[in-house]
Amino acid sequence: MAKRIGKYKISKRESAMSIVDGGTVDGKLSTSGPAASVVFAGGTAAGTGTALKDNAGVITVGTQIASGNTATVTFSSAWGSAPACTVGGLLNYTYQTTTTTIVITGTGNTGTGAIYYTCMGV
Repeated sequence: MAKRIGKYKISKRESAMSIVDGGTVDGKLSTSGPAASVVFAGGTAAGTGTALKDNAGVITVGTQIASGNTATVTFSSAWGSAPACTVGGLLNYTYQTTTTTIVITGTGNTGTGAIYYTCMGV
């Protein structure tokens, strides 16, 4: 009986190339698609988004995010369920992910520099 991925019958060669059952991707993995956006709210926090996509992006914080202020990344389209996201860089913040946003909230002064995020559907 032929192996299937979803409703599609695949050959042994196609099965060997698939990582549906686990595997390793060698090389660079990039994303494309419509751009996400970032908005800073509260206080004087300011910055820009660089190469923001739904799966990954860099937020350049030009004026620190103070305690209680936010930076909100809005995805170009809603996920089916809230994605699993990792946010890193700088200090003193928490983040919450929904199907349409990542809200980064300062818990102290973040300083300036870059905040990075990556998201994957679950």
